[in-house]
Amino acid sequence: MRRFAHRSNVGADKDENVYWTPSGDLAVRLTQFFAPDDAAVRKMLTELRERLGFPVARLAALLGVPRVTLRSWFDGVRSPSGAARRLIWFIHTTFYAPETFQEPSAWLEWAHAEPSAAKTNEPKLPLP
Repeated sequence: MRRFAHRSNVGADKDENVYWTPSGDLAVRLTQFFAPDDAAVRKMLTELRERLGFPVARLAALLGVPRVTLRSWFDGVRSPSGAARRLIWFIHTTFYAPETFQEPSAWLEWAHAEPSAAKTNEPKLPLP
């Protein structure tokens, strides 16, 4: 019988629910696989900017990037790094589908398993 490296990461809790904890390398690969493409990131940025009523400079400050960098993401000249994509997704999901964070696997799957509330364009949290 073949042994798999991930078997040691499979277990059960006191209620006999089976869980799987992927290794760090596998978790990175999963997040890269499920990461939103450039068009989806631009859409998230546009929705956030419109909902919050932020000018480009303020949204850039929120994300911790220069205004020129954010503008190049909007224009499709450059793509955000993995960390920037995660931050954009996190902020967007916080406003549009906060219930996503109740499922631990959502972090690895970028919430692909659940229908996104963003599709309805109705924020779930009140705006500042």
